[in-house]
Amino acid sequence: MQPPEEFDSFISEDASAHLPAGSIEPFQSIDNAQGEKIRFPRFFKAIHTLDRRRQSMSLDAAYYYLRHLELKLQTPDLYKVCNSIKTIDAVLADKQGRGDIMRNFTDTAWQKVKERLFQILLTNYCGRFIVYSVTAKSPITPGMEWAENGFIDFYPEKQTRPDEFYSLPLSSLTQANRAILKKAFLEAKLSVKPEDFAGTEANNERSAASNLMRIYDICEQEAETGKLKANSVKNGLEAELRRCTDRQRRKEIRRHLLKLQSVWGGVTV
Repeated sequence: MQPPEEFDSFISEDASAHLPAGSIEPFQSIDNAQGEKIRFPRFFKAIHTLDRRRQSMSLDAAYYYLRHLELKLQTPDLYKVCNSIKTIDAVLADKQGRGDIMRNFTDTAWQKVKERLFQILLTNYCGRFIVYSVTAKSPITPGMEWAENGFIDFYPEKQTRPDEFYSLPLSSLTQANRAILKKAFLEAKLSVKPEDFAGTEANNERSAASNLMRIYDICEQEAETGKLKANSVKNGLEAELRRCTDRQRRKEIRRHLLKLQSVWGGVTV
């Protein structure tokens, strides 16, 4: 089966809808090993800007892209990996907006896909990271006690937007990747690079393959059925839009079409 085409644009959302749990400041400071203050943006935008349109990934494209990465048919591309994570994050967060198209959406399966993409991002690109405990509203100071059940925010170095970061519970990382982050953290380091993870790839791949094989069938079926339902809904909305003369209703239809496009692509508005 061929992977779906990437879509050409993405709906913009209010950044406040993606504030991480417990966040109270748009920016927070954290001390590095030299006592210097480094400001980290704490708000998350699950959006794609105009200059990133062609790197955007629909939900089904994100799944097939991961399959290609796992099968070594492609090599990781920073923006494809990041935009795949963004799309999955947006859908996981939007439980009420899924409607009939994704009524049987399996959160746990897609969360596993997101976790694997996150670890591909972490181990293939340089970047900064910060660690939070489960309850803390501020980052834990590097060099202090490690939060075994905390969360990591990872800021890829090559991302052009300084407010773009990707979050994951530390418990969702492989044991090897967790150990490398813990070592860097306890040494009061705030950054990692691919070389830090050298030698762990084989173990990570075996672990990931074993876990993902159990969810491939679920995700593939949901990707296919979701795309079919989305196309059906899209066709109905486009037909209504052509007939509709009410300005307010036309705006509502366009919003629905943009939301479909943000998850499934292939919508012309």
